[in-house]
Amino acid sequence: MEKEREKLTDKKFILSSQLTGMDTMLEKMKETFSTDMVKETDRQIRSNKETLGELQIQKGVLLERLENIDTMRGEISTLNNGIAVAAGRADCYEALKQAFSQDGVPHQIIRNIIPHITDTANNILGSMTGGTMGVEFVMERTVKGKDGDKATLDVLINEYGKTTLPYASKSGGEKVKASLAIILALSEIKATSAGIQLGMLFIDEPPFLDDDGTQAYVDALETIRQRYPDVKIMAITHDDAMKARFNQSVTVIKTEDGSKVIY
Repeated sequence: MEKEREKLTDKKFILSSQLTGMDTMLEKMKETFSTDMVKETDRQIRSNKETLGELQIQKGVLLERLENIDTMRGEISTLNNGIAVAAGRADCYEALKQAFSQDGVPHQIIRNIIPHITDTANNILGSMTGGTMGVEFVMERTVKGKDGDKATLDVLINEYGKTTLPYASKSGGEKVKASLAIILALSEIKATSAGIQLGMLFIDEPPFLDDDGTQAYVDALETIRQRYPDVKIMAITHDDAMKARFNQSVTVIKTEDGSKVIY
């Protein structure tokens, strides 16, 4: 029994020693494992924090870009609306440009009124010349200019037994008669269209009169007086010889005290 007891004691000692060694090893392993683990965990935490910081920065940049994109989208929308409005206005201006172009509304109005002006002017001119003169308006010619092609209104004078010539090529007397006939035709048509009656007519002296032109001017005024018996006609002249051809006159002279009227 004593031997068995000693054997058990020895085994117990051996087992106790082994346990003590194992505890020591376990503590050492625990210390080593815990230290490495903490270090690794700290490293991963730092790495994750750095990554998180970078991601937060990227997120802020992207959010700012999104705000800029929204702002730009709003600006683009505003610009598109402005472009649409401008395009609409451009279309309107283009329509107005066409409407008032060479073939537009004003030109068509003139085209439509020209026959009436021609007939009325020739009626007046026929009374002045005994039917030997007439005028003609030509609108089909165009001239080129820096602003594009422009339609012209040429005045031709027809005279019995003579070649039809442009207004600028005729003599002073012929110009006077044609000019007065056209002016009176325009006045007559305008007054008729407005529903009014001519009450007074002021006619300034043409600047290009020769002797024949002066006589033609006086004869034309007499024809006008006969055509419009109820119209008061006042011919303005600076020529005393011209003034002497009229029975009634009103003279305006310049004095030191101003203008003075002499009846």
